[in-house]
Amino acid sequence: MLCSDKTGTLTQNKLTVQKPIPFGSFKDQEVLFCAALATQRSSEDAIDIAVLNALQTSAALDGFKQTAFTPFDPVSKRTLATVVDSSGKTSHYAKGAPQAISTLAKPNQQILERYQSEVAALAAEAQALGLNVKMVTGDDVAIGDQIASELGMGAHLLVASDVFKGGVKVEALPQSVLEAVERADGFGRVFPEHKYEIVKALQSVGHI
Repeated sequence: MLCSDKTGTLTQNKLTVQKPIPFGSFKDQEVLFCAALATQRSSEDAIDIAVLNALQTSAALDGFKQTAFTPFDPVSKRTLATVVDSSGKTSHYAKGAPQAISTLAKPNQQILERYQSEVAALAAEAQALGLNVKMVTGDDVAIGDQIASELGMGAHLLVASDVFKGGVKVEALPQSVLEAVERADGFGRVFPEHKYEIVKALQSVGHI
C-alpha cells in the first residue's frame, strides 16, 4: 500500500526522466529541451534536476536567456518561462501537471483525447504492479478528486480531519472507520500529524 503526497516525490527524492511521448512533429530531445527551458538551471528541485540531467548536452541552453519565470505553485501546477533566443525571438515554455499543460496548449479534441489516454496509461503502470496507491494531500478533497480522476486513480477521498477527529489515535478508532480508511482512495485536507495515523491505521488492518 503506497501513500504518496500529491505533489511530492518518492525514493529518496531522486528522480529519472523516462522516454518522452512527443506530439506533432516534435522529437524526444526537443521535448526535453523545451522542459529544460521551462526550468531554472540553478534550481535544487528534484524534478528540475532530473530534467536538466536528461539533456544530452546542457551547453545548448547557453544561447537562450530567461527574461521572466513563474515558479511552480499548488494552484497553477506548472512553471512558466519567457525565453529569448540568440536571434532575439521571444517564446514561452511551460512544464507541469498534465491538466495544467493541456489547459495552456488548448489542443483539439482528438489530440486531447490521445493526451488523456497517455496520462491514464502511465498511471495504470503502477496499478499493474500490484500497488494500491492512496493520495495524501493537504489540498481540499475536491481538488484531490479531480487530479486523481485525471491520473486514472480512484477518486474516493476522505477528509483526514473527519477521520481523526480531535486528534483521536488509531487505537481508539472503531473497526468501521478502519475499514473506511482501507477502502478510501486517499485523503484530503491532510495535516502532518495525520500522515502517521493514516499509515498506522493501514498497518493495523494488515497492510504493508
